[in-house]
Parts: sequence; C-alpha cells; structure tokens
Amino acid sequence: MGGLKWYATIEIQVNGLWGVINAALDGLWVALSQGKIVRRTAFFYMIYLTHISYTFCFEAAEASGWDPITIAACFAILTPVSALQGAALKFYNDQRRLDQNATPNDTHSDTHRDNVGS
Repeated sequence: MGGLKWYATIEIQVNGLWGVINAALDGLWVALSQGKIVRRTAFFYMIYLTHISYTFCFEAAEASGWDPITIAACFAILTPVSALQGAALKFYNDQRRLDQNATPNDTHSDTHRDNVGS
C-alpha cells in the first residue's frame, strides 16, 4: 500500500509542475496558435533559401566561365525557388492583411486624431 501512496504523491507533483510549465510558456502557446512565429519563420527561411540559391548559381556560372549549360542549370534551379518565394510572400502578405483587419489599429483612425488634445 505504501507504494501506491508514493505514486499518487509523484503524480500530484508532476501535475503541479506541468501547470507551472504551461503558465511559464503561455505567451509562446498564444503566439504559436496565432501563427505569427510560423509565418515569420517561413518567410525569413524563404529569403535565406533564395539568397543561398542565387549565390550558388552565380558562383557556379563564374567557375564554369559562363558556360551555357551551367546557366541553363541555374535557371532550372532558380525557377522552383522563385515560385516558392512568390507563394511564401503571398501567404505572408495575406495572413498579415487578415491580422490587420481582425485587430484594427485605433491610433490611425480619424476619431483618435479628433480626440487628441481634448
């Protein structure tokens, strides 16, 4: 019987610790649920991927003496990267527009400007 009591004590302590962890990470859970971190991470990763792809293609073309086959291969590499970048940019802008419509910024409204100084 003593072992069962010990298990219950451990379970209570773990549940209490889990509550503390959830409370400490509450801001992170909210940010993840709103998608802002995911959206920005995807956007900046796409910028990084584009930079790396263009740098690689430029260096490869220079190393080959601007051989037409290498340039054609660079176009083949950059075409899907550019399409993916366009899709990521569209996703980022659409979500940003939705966020701005959902939570309008009152500091730019006409009523705010009329009430300033009164």
